[in-house]
Amino acid sequence: MIRTADTDVTVATSHSAFAACLQSLDADCIVIDETSYDDETAGILRLAGEQSGRRQVPVVIYSDHPAGQPEPVRPRDTRGLSIIEAKSKAELLEDASLFLHQALAGMNSDQRQILSQIRQKDPSLRGRKVLIVDDDIRNIFSLTSVLEQHDIRVIYAESGRDGVQALLDDPDIDVALIDIMMPDMDGYQTMEMIRQHDMLHGIPLIAVTAKAMKGDRQKCIQAGASDYISKPVDVDHLVSLIRVWIRRGQIHAVAGE
Repeated sequence: MIRTADTDVTVATSHSAFAACLQSLDADCIVIDETSYDDETAGILRLAGEQSGRRQVPVVIYSDHPAGQPEPVRPRDTRGLSIIEAKSKAELLEDASLFLHQALAGMNSDQRQILSQIRQKDPSLRGRKVLIVDDDIRNIFSLTSVLEQHDIRVIYAESGRDGVQALLDDPDIDVALIDIMMPDMDGYQTMEMIRQHDMLHGIPLIAVTAKAMKGDRQKCIQAGASDYISKPVDVDHLVSLIRVWIRRGQIHAVAGE
C-alpha cells in the first residue's frame, strides 16, 4: 500500500524480527498493523519507544478492526513516540506519505487517486483554528486564503514572541505553522520557547522551511516541531498535514494523554 519508487519497505512478522530491524535499519517511519495484534506483538510500541524515541520516529498504527472485534489494549507509556492512528487503508497511505515526505510523482496511479479523494474538502476541518507565525504578511495572506477555503479559522502573529503569546492566550488553537526564517527569534528558537511551557507541550507545530535540506527534519524535531513542510508550500500537502495532526490530537485527548 505504501511502497513507492523512492521508498524501501521492510516487513517484520514477529516481535523479535521487529527488534532486529530497529537495530539494523535507520527507519524514517514505523507502521504497525494492529489488525493482527496479539500478546507477542503487544510490546512493539514499548520497544519502538525505547529504541527510536530519541529520534522521534513517527509511528502509524493501522487499526481497521472488523466489526465486533475488541480494541487491543495499548501501552500507556508511549512517551517519545509520534503516534497517529489510521482507521482505513486510505488514511494509512496518507499518513505514511506525509511522514515520509513522498512526492506524488513517485506514486502509481492508484495511490494518487486515493490521495486525491481523501484530500477533498474535509468537514472535520470546519471551525478548526490554526495559528500562522510568519514575519512576511504576504505569506500569511497566501496561507490564510488556502486554509479559509476549508473553513479553517486562522489567526496570525508576525514574530516568534507574539506567536508564543498567542498560543498562551488561546488554548483552542489546534495547530501552529511556524516559519523558520524570521528575524530576531527564528522558528527554531520559537518552537523551543513554546515547548518550555507545559500547557503547550502537546500542541502540533509544523515548521515551514525555506528549502528542503538534508537534516532539516531532525533539526526541526529537535527544536520541538511535530513535522515540517518546505517552501514553496504544496497546499494539498499542508492541508493533509493539518488534518493528520488534528486527528492525532483528538486521539490523545480521548486517551487522556
